[in-house]
Amino acid sequence: MALSTKIKHVDKRPNGVLRFRRRFPKDVAEMLGEPALQVHIKNRDGLAFHREYQAIMQEFDRMVSEVRSRIDGNDTRLPIERWYEALLKREKLASETIGLEEDPEFAAREIAKGLSEQPNTDPLLLKALVNPDADAPELSLQDAKMMYARDKRFPDNEIVRLDRITRRLEEALGPLDEVTLEGLRRDHGRRYMDLMLKTTKSDGQPLSVATCSKESKIIAAMVNHAMREGDIDTKNPFIGLPWPKDTGPKVNKKLPLPDGLIENVEERLKEGRTKELPVMWRLLKGTGMRLGEIAGLCYEDIVLDAETPHILVRPNAIRDHKTASSNRSVPLAGGTLTAAEEALEGVGSGEPASLDTLEIGALTRPLRL
Repeated sequence: MALSTKIKHVDKRPNGVLRFRRRFPKDVAEMLGEPALQVHIKNRDGLAFHREYQAIMQEFDRMVSEVRSRIDGNDTRLPIERWYEALLKREKLASETIGLEEDPEFAAREIAKGLSEQPNTDPLLLKALVNPDADAPELSLQDAKMMYARDKRFPDNEIVRLDRITRRLEEALGPLDEVTLEGLRRDHGRRYMDLMLKTTKSDGQPLSVATCSKESKIIAAMVNHAMREGDIDTKNPFIGLPWPKDTGPKVNKKLPLPDGLIENVEERLKEGRTKELPVMWRLLKGTGMRLGEIAGLCYEDIVLDAETPHILVRPNAIRDHKTASSNRSVPLAGGTLTAAEEALEGVGSGEPASLDTLEIGALTRPLRL
């Protein structure tokens, strides 16, 4: 399918392949030794293209952020990653030494002597030059946390949640940077389980067994990921913990918001400076949809010309669904229909959408609620 609009940093090569190419800032390019990030895009249109494009853009931002942190002295790389990069740099320096190509070990030692006299030389690089067979730094639980959040590309709200969950792990086991993955034993898992079962919420009630088990699965996944990436062959002590049987109610009944609270919210919204929040509130109140579903609506998701006006709750270029059961059609009537009409005002006039929300071959316009 041909390009229907210009997408930033994407061009079409003579052979028909879509290419992403974005230049690095000057300071980042000098550090990396590369002028730009250049990647061939596998998917050509639709939601698959949009997801791949956004993933590449996120990777570009991650690379720029990481390099600038290193420039500022705030290196966010894991110790084991810095060690392997130092080994690669050792090989490159030794191979580029003129006259000593036949003896790379001697060349590396001579380079180390010269670098040791220079200020701010990376000690890991010196160690790699002198003793490349030394043991690599061991991964810790703190490294596992950083690796998990980075590789899964967690948004800010997910990082906050992971911080909250790992604080309880730290309370049970001590500082996470002092607990190595290779040193984990079953006792670590049981100590974590015992603490979780003793933890109470802000109202003084204990955490439910379901909550404890759910958080432990996130810890187990975090540790599993780090063990896999670090080639660590040991058992994960957070898998298969003997949680007690959950005797709580199967359905947690939540009372509706009191009428007085609803009135107060609506009064505050009337006094606000934005038009979007009152519309969102009316849609939430009248449809029972989730906040993320309302905030992630696109122009094409609101259907007003059908026999029964409705909203299509489905994956789009802005957000996805975790389960297929979330896909549904929500009818509109009365005040909710009016709110939906207001949401479309100014969007259906044929205005071009911003480049970061356009797909190839399909115009997907965010409502910007």
